[in-house]
Amino acid sequence: MLGRSGKYLGVDIGSAEIKAVELAGDRPRLGVRAVVRAPVPLGTVRDGRIVDPVAVGRVLKDALARAGIRTRQAIASVSGQIALAREMRLPVMPQDELKEAARYEVEQYLPYPITEATYDTFVLGETKEDGVTKIEVLVVAAKTEALAQHVETLQAAGLEPVVIDVEPFALARAMLPPGEAEEARHVEVYLHIGATHTGILLVDGSTPRVMRTVAFGGNLVTQHLAEQLHVDEGQAEAIKRQLSDGAESADGVRQLEEIVADSLGDLTTEVRRSLDYYAGRYRGAAADRAIVTGGGAHLPGLTQRLAMEIEVPVEVGDPFRGLSVPADLLANGAAHDAAAFAVAVGLARRGANGA
Repeated sequence: MLGRSGKYLGVDIGSAEIKAVELAGDRPRLGVRAVVRAPVPLGTVRDGRIVDPVAVGRVLKDALARAGIRTRQAIASVSGQIALAREMRLPVMPQDELKEAARYEVEQYLPYPITEATYDTFVLGETKEDGVTKIEVLVVAAKTEALAQHVETLQAAGLEPVVIDVEPFALARAMLPPGEAEEARHVEVYLHIGATHTGILLVDGSTPRVMRTVAFGGNLVTQHLAEQLHVDEGQAEAIKRQLSDGAESADGVRQLEEIVADSLGDLTTEVRRSLDYYAGRYRGAAADRAIVTGGGAHLPGLTQRLAMEIEVPVEVGDPFRGLSVPADLLANGAAHDAAAFAVAVGLARRGANGA
């Protein structure tokens, strides 16, 4: 049984870093027991796929040992780069027929044969379409091979894979503090900014409505900074981190803010499209706010520029909100960089919810 030790481990394997969070306790009194992050070996994760599970598993195993994490059952996730999600409206039918009906709908969107995919359906509710009752269904699919690579990675780290989740679902779960009523939530846009891509998720209450991925991430900002300063990307990355932490001059921060603003075009366009799609599908409904998480959440000027571009209030998300955080984690800066651990927290909370 998952969580029989009272501890829950979420593992987020990104293109640049592995992040893991161990939660402990009972709902809604969950606490952060340990967090750890480690760089992914160069070239071992590409386009959301783990191409060298053994190498990544070895790094994960060492990182968990360093953090004193002994929980063996783990939940990981695949990113929106390799997971396809589509909301569909299907005729009312028995539950056992729904997955087969969805198969024919999702097949047309896949860039590979349906026989190479693993997919699942989630009933969101019912709606009326031209006076006819339809079931709203979210179908999520990923290439079976990519899922197997995640499983192999966890096993190489000495872990028992319990669930391979989808990153946007974990993100939405992380942003709902334990004990908070789901019906109290509003329409929100989540932007999870990684090294190479940003996941966009629009949720209505606790229901995911729009999931997209766009090629914007911290590496793009690093490349632009390297070009502007005429330095290599390693130096540019170090400078970016210093500026993001406010460790350099105001002039330097302003320059990075300008580079961030110049890099946001594709991201803001895709966010607007997501908002327009949602408004069109749900009769003008609008988002109440946008929440930014991920390693790029603290880029200088990011939230202000996004708010201006998409005309929605934007804030940095804190997945530790509502969780107790030990003093030693506060001291080492984990709480300051909480947004980077959002997916890992959401995965661990799935374990606390009974997977």
